[in-house]
Amino acid sequence: MRNDRILFEYLDDHRSIDQPGNKEFVLALAEALHRCGTPAHRLEAVIRAVCEALDIDVQCYATPTSLFISSHRGTEMIRVEPGTENLEHLVAVDRVATAVASGEMGVRAGRARLEAIPATPSRYGEGWTTLSFGLVSATVGVLFGLSFAEVVTALALGLGIGLLARRSSQSEGLARLFEATAACGAAMAASLLAVVVPMEPRVVTLTAVIILLPGFTLTVALAELATGHLVAGTARAARAAMTFLQLGLGAAIGWRLLDLLPVLPPPGHFAAPPQLEFAALMVGASAIAVLLRVRPRDLPVVLLASIFAFYGAKLGALLLGSGLGALVGGLSVGLFSNLQARLREVPAAVAATPGILLLVPGSMGFQGVEAFLQQHTLVGVNAAFETCMVGASLVGGLLLAHALLPPRRAPAAFRSQQRPL
Repeated sequence: MRNDRILFEYLDDHRSIDQPGNKEFVLALAEALHRCGTPAHRLEAVIRAVCEALDIDVQCYATPTSLFISSHRGTEMIRVEPGTENLEHLVAVDRVATAVASGEMGVRAGRARLEAIPATPSRYGEGWTTLSFGLVSATVGVLFGLSFAEVVTALALGLGIGLLARRSSQSEGLARLFEATAACGAAMAASLLAVVVPMEPRVVTLTAVIILLPGFTLTVALAELATGHLVAGTARAARAAMTFLQLGLGAAIGWRLLDLLPVLPPPGHFAAPPQLEFAALMVGASAIAVLLRVRPRDLPVVLLASIFAFYGAKLGALLLGSGLGALVGGLSVGLFSNLQARLREVPAAVAATPGILLLVPGSMGFQGVEAFLQQHTLVGVNAAFETCMVGASLVGGLLLAHALLPPRRAPAAFRSQQRPL
């Protein structure tokens, strides 16, 4: 009799996961979050909150290439490809998760809604996406203080990379070599143009490929390591290192032309006036919003987050130095992102991701690979250390912002609102 009671209590404790559709919904939600580029620590937190609200006893373990969902009935592993940031889809997934957790939507309807999200057509066509590649490169050229000719060249090379990105999305073989091919093509074009146009080919190449640099991936990896997700963070950091290596090798091949061609001397550095700098920041932030598939209604939030990030980092550099300046920028954009998440009930990533992209240390990592390839070991080690230092400062600012102002309500708030499914 006692054993029967124990068995009954065990089944009662796990009744939710056995109800039709619960496990399938959890799997679909985990896949949808991963597809939108959600970091491991955020993905697991969302799954945990939803499962607690639904009284489901499930454990989720995420890495950039796999998902593990475990319950008392066993463990299921899903092989996935690393997701790409799509903030419009992320908002839609977040709304479905909130609706199911609060009882406003059933798990079967939620799963059907999640499966329909990837089929939603993009608001931005291929033309806008390609143009955004060029606008980001031109914006960075203005912020770097390049000459007018160098900015125009970076714009043209960025457009070429955008066209190559569209072509590589249709070919698996080209997609695996996309970064190396893009860097090599940009370096060769910049070297050839340097024969007739005064420019610094290496800086122009860096400006052209700036959107491909995995500084954001490296920052997310450091955040995962800082939050105890060691496997996911290590895997993501290895992916960032391989991307840096591909870009560096491709650029090094293209720059070999500089030893054979009579290039013109580069122009001097031009400091952009504050008005031009601000205008370039707004154009660049808008282009990044297109590449991240931000909803038009979220564009003002993206622009404000970019202002907080950029000028916060400049203020931090004045107060703490260039290495730790990203901490103030990360804190500024983190606080703003979390505040708008609370007020507008959307994920904090809607504002945080575009802002972080303006602060990530990708250019220093690229210069470090370039130095190693030229056998300037000490310069390369110094660049690698500065890359990690800036990334750690940025992550520290974001974590401090989350501690001071958490972005979302606690899982218990879901349970208090839940109604029978």
